[in-house]
Amino acid sequence: MTYEQPSNELFQLVAQREFSNIMELFSRKNKSYGRNADLFHNFRETARRIEGNTDRGAMFKVLATYVDKHWVALCNRGLDDPECEERLRDIIVYCLLALCLMEDGEVQQGTLV
Repeated sequence: MTYEQPSNELFQLVAQREFSNIMELFSRKNKSYGRNADLFHNFRETARRIEGNTDRGAMFKVLATYVDKHWVALCNRGLDDPECEERLRDIIVYCLLALCLMEDGEVQQGTLV
C-alpha cells in the first residue's frame, strides 16, 4: 500500500468543516473578545492600559500578543498539545478579528474600496 500526498480536495474539506467550527468558537467565546456592540473592547482597553492609547496600531499589538500566547504553547508542545485544535482555531479567529480591525480603520478613513 502506498501513501498518497494530500490533495487540494483535503484542504477544501478541512476548510469547509473548520469555517463552521470557527464560527461556533467565535459565538462561544465572543464575550471574551468584545463587549456588547464593541467588537474590539478588550483590545482597546488593554491597549489603553499598556500602550497608553487606543489607536489601531496599539490594538493590533495587543491582538498579536494574544495570538502569540497560542504560538508559544504550540511551539513548546507541538501537535501533541491537548488543546492544539482549539488553539489553531483561536489563531484563525484572531486573524479574522485583525482583518476586521484593518477594515474598520479603512471605513473610518474613507479608503475602503
